[in-house]
Amino acid sequence: MNNFVIPRPISYSREEASRDAKKIYIFCEGKKEQSYFRFFQELSSNLNIISIKTKDDKSAPALLVKDAKEKLHNGELCLERELNDEVWFVVDTDEWRDDGQLQTLKNFIQNQNKDGNAWHVAISNRSFEIWHYYHLVSSKPNLTEWNSSEQTFKQFIASEIKSRSKSKNNGFHKKDIPLGFKQAIQNAQKHFECDEEGYPKLFSTEVYCLANVILPFVEDKLKYKD
Repeated sequence: MNNFVIPRPISYSREEASRDAKKIYIFCEGKKEQSYFRFFQELSSNLNIISIKTKDDKSAPALLVKDAKEKLHNGELCLERELNDEVWFVVDTDEWRDDGQLQTLKNFIQNQNKDGNAWHVAISNRSFEIWHYYHLVSSKPNLTEWNSSEQTFKQFIASEIKSRSKSKNNGFHKKDIPLGFKQAIQNAQKHFECDEEGYPKLFSTEVYCLANVILPFVEDKLKYKD
């Protein structure tokens, strides 16, 4: 098993605790999510993306919980409370809410946070592609247009992204990240809504919360739109 723990600076001591020594672990359930957050991992050693091996390219919140428990048990995941280390799970609603897996994940996080607030989840409804979308579009997707398009959610969002992406109609591109990161935070927060059970409504994503945590570590290395 690979050890993914981010090394602390050699000169670090508890008396010198600072933001520079903080760790942010991000558990991702999909290839697009992993590829996206690796962009930031390359910019800051404070971030580490934890790739979950899946069967048939499919993942689930239950696998994220299983992997997190194993890493806690093996001592691979060690959080420093004094440095405000954080763990984030990035998941979609998809079918996972209906079979109770999202609630299982939220229960696990609640249990880990009994003595603090280091564990978090960022849910997108219905998929991570809505976070890509908000890098490029300031308005919420049109529900009527989607219903009349006879496309799946991902197909509809992909078609909206293609006409605006820096990849020249080939979909969301790595170049779209630095140019639209801060814009995505603003757009996703502006349009965020949750239902009576606390889950994001359609076209809403909590990834902006994680993005706000990442931003201070990478802001000076990004170029934003005017």
